[in-house]
Amino acid sequence: MSQHNHTKLPLDRRLFMGGLAALGGATLARPGLAQSGRPELVIGISGLPTSMMPGRISNTHNRLKMVYLDQLIARDYNATPEGNGFDIVPWLAESWSQIEPTVWEFKLRPGVKFHDGTEMTAEDVAFSFGEGRMWGENPSEPQGERYFNGGLIAGIDVVDPLTVRIRTNAPDLIMPLRFVSPVGFVVPKAYYEKVGPDEFFLNPVGTGPYKMTRLERDTLIEFEAFDDYWGGKPPASKITFRVVPEMSSRVAGLLSGEFDIITDVEPELVSTVESHDELKVRKVNYENQVVIVISTLHPVTSDKRIRQALVHALDREAMAKALWGDATHVPEPFAFEFYGEYYDPDRRGRKYDMEKAKELLESAGYNGEVLNLRIQRGGYPKIEDAAQIMAEMWKKAGINVEIEIRKGSALAAEGLPDGEVAMISWSNGIHIPDPATPIWATWGPDGPRAPGKKESSWDHPQSFIDVGRAFEVESDPEKRRELFKQLVDIWVEETPGFPLWMRADWFAMKKEIEWTPYSFFYLDFGPDNLSFST
Repeated sequence: MSQHNHTKLPLDRRLFMGGLAALGGATLARPGLAQSGRPELVIGISGLPTSMMPGRISNTHNRLKMVYLDQLIARDYNATPEGNGFDIVPWLAESWSQIEPTVWEFKLRPGVKFHDGTEMTAEDVAFSFGEGRMWGENPSEPQGERYFNGGLIAGIDVVDPLTVRIRTNAPDLIMPLRFVSPVGFVVPKAYYEKVGPDEFFLNPVGTGPYKMTRLERDTLIEFEAFDDYWGGKPPASKITFRVVPEMSSRVAGLLSGEFDIITDVEPELVSTVESHDELKVRKVNYENQVVIVISTLHPVTSDKRIRQALVHALDREAMAKALWGDATHVPEPFAFEFYGEYYDPDRRGRKYDMEKAKELLESAGYNGEVLNLRIQRGGYPKIEDAAQIMAEMWKKAGINVEIEIRKGSALAAEGLPDGEVAMISWSNGIHIPDPATPIWATWGPDGPRAPGKKESSWDHPQSFIDVGRAFEVESDPEKRRELFKQLVDIWVEETPGFPLWMRADWFAMKKEIEWTPYSFFYLDFGPDNLSFST
């Protein structure tokens, strides 16, 4: 977005590959034209959210947010051909400034309309990030606390229809970046309060380039162009996302002309898709790490020596290479180059060391107790293959792991806060290019793994909380960098989880579609990122 003004294939897949070859000479249909003369897009996608809760932080929710919502401040992803630009640019806010150490002022863009025809004002912005919605006793979008919380924010004031001020309890170094997060989107106060959160989540209204017109749970979501969009006329007249969980069916639909774009193409099929002249593939490396959570609430993995042994027993580099080739890598703990000055290239986490794993198990008195690894079916590409490989590696260390596969994140997390689950698959999005996420925003006391949360798995040591609270309000970059290092040191010692790999994805599409996927999950089909060649 720019500022406006090697693996053997299972039998069914081998049969499918033969089908691809048979279609080699087929001529694909172009994106359909609507009466407006603008194409319609049909996108085959692996999964969709069951509601359109704007403040929900999950990969499936995040994908659709830029279709119908706008952030107050935006990250300029498409400033680079790879879709991973880091600079932040004005969006719904035309400008912002820190007018006092604890006061930030935002000047809003005039004439921005919501899908219901009302104009956006400072009242909408104050409501979107204020008490009752993002923070407070019982916020309607509780995940908003990860970036906007009552401990940080003292209040939000409407100065005039196009000016809002946010008061903080301490100087906040990263306030503008908070609006680049997955909860930084603006909603209409009047409509939200009129219909209530439940209805809003099913029939959302935003300021984005497309408005939602149809939602069928687990099946499809449709959006139509919002021609009053402040950023210009949307390039597509209509976008339909259809849920097709099976990757082979998505590819077949692309070849037959049913789909214009498909998501989550597995790496071993990329060359096959690219062999068709009418198609092209775009790879994206996400700022997202697939992880395994290790519960500190489970009676066996409550001992950190066992948690540490689980990591030392795994050759994760070899596993990632076997599953992904050179497409991705195993990250060191919270050491990401896009952290800029906070990136530590010398950071090292726990490495494969079978003898160390056995020593830790003996020290902890582990006696072959069964540990369950809960996997969400279809949640993360290759995760079921990885679970089988890990179980065999753990077996060599003498660790008895049973794999459980559940459909859906809610079923996968069932019983987690009660200590019924030893390990569970998850992912960590690096939502903003700053070390506040994910170690504090995701793993901290406002994140989903904290005590009291629905997916609680980590009873934090007090040292982690104390350092994190200091980190949250520190405005001196050198001191903040040292506090971040301490947070990572505590996390590595406690081992409430471990990364598997950085997530990679491939999108396949018809060649005439000019569109760039971003390094985070957002799918942007607005005027700055979508066009059609003739």
